[in-house]
Amino acid sequence: MLAVIEMSQTKWLIAATVPGFERNPLKKLDADSDSVLRLLGRWRSEAIQAGREVRRIVAYEAGRDGF
Repeated sequence: MLAVIEMSQTKWLIAATVPGFERNPLKKLDADSDSVLRLLGRWRSEAIQAGREVRRIVAYEAGRDGF
């Protein structure tokens, strides 16, 4: 699974490519690392339910300029 995170002072935008998903999920969260970990864990669980194995999660911070 590949995730890109755009971080600002108050909000973080997370986009991902998740195996088994037809769509690329996009989610805006408050600036909280635990929320990001829960979200990535949820997407991983959904990929497993779709019959795909997620061995590695790669996350990239896009910076304040966005992606």
